Amino acid sequence: MLANGNNALDQALRLAQDIVKSRASQKLHYWKPAYDLQRQACNSRAKYTVISGSNRCGKSEVATYIGSVHPTCAYPDWWTGHKFRRPTRGAVIGKTSRSTRNVIQTKLLGDIGSGSPGMIPKDMILRTTKQQGVPDVVDTAYIANPYGEPSTIQFYSCQMEEDVIMGENWDWVIFDEEPTYKWFAQARMRVVSRRGLMYFAFTPEDGVTEVYDLLKNRMSEEDCTFITITAYDVGPEIIPPDELARMERELPDWEKEFRLYGRPSTGEGRIWQYPRTHFEIEPFEIEPTWRIIGGLDVGYAHATAALKVAIDETGPEPVFYVVDEYYSKEGLPDIHAAKLRQRSAIVGNPDILFRLGIFDPEPNRQCVDDESSDPDAGWSSDREIELDRPSKPWQHNRFL
Repeated sequence: MLANGNNALDQALRLAQDIVKSRASQKLHYWKPAYDLQRQACNSRAKYTVISGSNRCGKSEVATYIGSVHPTCAYPDWWTGHKFRRPTRGAVIGKTSRSTRNVIQTKLLGDIGSGSPGMIPKDMILRTTKQQGVPDVVDTAYIANPYGEPSTIQFYSCQMEEDVIMGENWDWVIFDEEPTYKWFAQARMRVVSRRGLMYFAFTPEDGVTEVYDLLKNRMSEEDCTFITITAYDVGPEIIPPDELARMERELPDWEKEFRLYGRPSTGEGRIWQYPRTHFEIEPFEIEPTWRIIGGLDVGYAHATAALKVAIDETGPEPVFYVVDEYYSKEGLPDIHAAKLRQRSAIVGNPDILFRLGIFDPEPNRQCVDDESSDPDAGWSSDREIELDRPSKPWQHNRFL
């Protein structure tokens, strides 16, 4: 009886091990969203889907799953997002070649060195080609699907020059970590002809970059599904309570903004490492007696930027409120002038850019009133910059 009992236990143990191995090798068919925000990302029907998440919130797992179902066309019953009914061409783009290999490539295809499986079953990976340079980095993976020709997944990193993808046409692209604007712009063109989709999964460590601002603030909800996931949205099986408590205890306030809450702490090129809660307040009406000043920093590759500041001088010390801003790269003076005139919140008076404004020209360039013979006479706080005379002083040779 004892021997028979041991045999039964051994058989049960082997059966359990076989089930675990089977599930590990067939992750694609077993994976389900761990919480509602993951499901929302999968079921997005927008052209752009963004997961701006805290560290370890499961954003890469969602990106991995999306990058598995589109080439295999193995959509589950709960999936209500975009579905392809044909072989697809897709791309996965990471931060560096090594991080692309170690994270998203391994999650999709498995570990080449150890042979451990990824999200896509090994019997559906028909073949792969390798990149030159970093060992074991895949260039293209050919994936089986029900529609004949294999689907393809190409792997890139933002370390490469973005022109390496010129001429490509994709049905979908996934950025695992936030791309540079040049990579974003080039990849966006690669999905135009096939009316493709773009997915982003990142922690906004670099602040409010141009890409983040475009996706978060300058696109309609119809075009872009933007999902912010905090460390508190996930369950204890993803981030254990003791680990969450340790991060709360050890992280500085400004770092908690993106590591715990999945939102940028400050803007790109940040100077002060303070959380937004230390300086951001609810909107309110500016008193008509307060002084309004503005600043304009002229640039081209490094952007032209403007701020409007209201000053409350009723207390013992003046309080400065930044109430509006303007930021744009690579525009000509007439374009900036037109946009600033349209922005009544910044301009105030549509005929004057800033009252009591300071004009900061490009380094080593003078911005001088044409009628002034003094080469050191720039725009200072007691003069006005008028937009109805764009050639005086905004002449193109002085602006670029």
